[in-house]
Amino acid sequence: MSALVIELATSRRIAYNNGSPVGTREFTVTGCADEAAVYALFKLDGEPPTNLPNKFSAYPSLSGLVPSVRLVALDFELRKDESVLDKWLVSITYREVTLSGTGPVAAPLTQLAPNDEGYLTVRGRTEGGFIEGWRLHDTAEEWDFFYSTKTSTGLPIFGVGTPASDIGGRKIDVGGRPVSIETVREQITVDVTLGYIPNVEAIRTLASTRNRSSFLGIPAGSVLFKGAQWSNIAPGKWSVSYEFAADNFSHLVQVAAEYEGNVIKDSGNQAETVSWVQPFPRLAEHRELNDYLRSIP
Repeated sequence: MSALVIELATSRRIAYNNGSPVGTREFTVTGCADEAAVYALFKLDGEPPTNLPNKFSAYPSLSGLVPSVRLVALDFELRKDESVLDKWLVSITYREVTLSGTGPVAAPLTQLAPNDEGYLTVRGRTEGGFIEGWRLHDTAEEWDFFYSTKTSTGLPIFGVGTPASDIGGRKIDVGGRPVSIETVREQITVDVTLGYIPNVEAIRTLASTRNRSSFLGIPAGSVLFKGAQWSNIAPGKWSVSYEFAADNFSHLVQVAAEYEGNVIKDSGNQAETVSWVQPFPRLAEHRELNDYLRSIP
């Protein structure tokens, strides 16, 4: 028998406690043999008849009812209905919070301490630097001849599209030797406190991938997921640090064509053919690392 979740007809109510709104919803669950089976029904934005709303899910149908109030699920109570063999009663409490992020699930900042599940912070550093290159593209239009898929700034997205044998642009090398090209890099760390062991397999699978969609406002294809560090900080609590890197060249590397170890030069004594090489060609959605990363814009 599959589980069935029903919200009680008199379930929803909002009360004010010390000037702050508190919402409540009540459910019955049948078809679950034990508490673990009921707990497995809690899903982000889950709703009856198949799931229960998980922690940080928004209180439904509140828009316009109480202006400027944001209520999310923070607490729940689970108890057995002794009158029926496989019936459970679930009460979920929603509290007012200040939310981090604009996504469908935003992590509360108020009422959460660093050791609380769902606590999320983002740290970063932006710095200038240099990479080696043979060509310089002065306008976004110059990319049009070489890649069919680009970001809004004109840069190619991690090898999507078919590059020509030469990347074009203005030749800047000296005698077939590359020169320094200015670049901007970001190092980003997202710290999350989890109430469960981090998904190591997901971390391994997504390591060395680049972002499918915009991440922290950085265009698709520019953010590299480097990996993560995690540690057990308390019984049932884990701190995870996800490491990312970004640059304005989408991690592309310029490589000049060679013959027998020497750069092939044109009549002007400059590299004749230069290609892009993408060391990180795989595409992924980094917010899939865990549910709380969905709050990152």
